[in-house]
Amino acid sequence: MAKGTKYSQQFKEDAVPYRMDHSELPLRKAAENLGISESALKTWMKASKENGGSVPTRGSGNYAEV
Repeated sequence: MAKGTKYSQQFKEDAVPYRMDHSELPLRKAAENLGISESALKTWMKASKENGGSVPTRGSGNYAEV
């Protein structure tokens, strides 16, 4: 996919459990199966862990409080 491709929050949140359910696959292969980059999947997994299962999406109103 092209750089800057936008995915829905639901897609991102579904990708994380897919990876966990298929832990026997290399991260690269799991990302390939989803049609995304390995780095995107890594980023979403980290975000999910840090946000209690939610993967914030640009433009979704998930702004950090100052």
